Amino acid sequence: MSRILFDKLPSAVTVAGVELPVNTDFRCMARFENELLKDNGRDKKKRAEIFKTAMISFYEGNIPNDLDAAIKAMWWFYRCGEPVTSSKNRAGATRRNVRLYDYEIDGQRIASAFRAQYGIDLTSCELHWWLFRGYFADLGENCEFVKIMSYRGINLNDISNKKERERYRKLKEFYALPTEKAIPMTKEERDEAYRKRLLGRI
Repeated sequence: MSRILFDKLPSAVTVAGVELPVNTDFRCMARFENELLKDNGRDKKKRAEIFKTAMISFYEGNIPNDLDAAIKAMWWFYRCGEPVTSSKNRAGATRRNVRLYDYEIDGQRIASAFRAQYGIDLTSCELHWWLFRGYFADLGENCEFVKIMSYRGINLNDISNKKERERYRKLKEFYALPTEKAIPMTKEERDEAYRKRLLGRI
């Protein structure tokens, strides 16, 4: 379990009894997570390639011989030292497995959110993955990107008001990630949604 206030942030992991320095920068694990979410476990060969690429970056080219132990150690670091529990959802997804964010597609939004709320420039700084995840999770509800994630994750069946449900349907479609299946929106509806967003009415 993470003791971030009492212990130093880890800069190494232990594999087969040997302590190995690792790449702690948030970009390494963000790429790893992004690729995992895109793959969704459907292609075993691709998944193996994802882990191999991630380990090369994480272990800075020095992948341990004990691959099982190396993967477990990297997985522990990715989870920020937290245990695996069946009740937790996949990172970046709701219980209905709707993706809420994509580090690549939402990169500009995330960078803007960090700059606005924390004064951190993600484009030029090196930030430990554990700190990044903590900051990401604590972005305020008034943050535009947090609102966008809520639009993506909202369950339209939970909205009883027809007018409100239609409003959120359009927002959900407008901000949907390319990998998500969404309710079709006409070009006119998309243009209108974009116009309203620019005017700050949504």
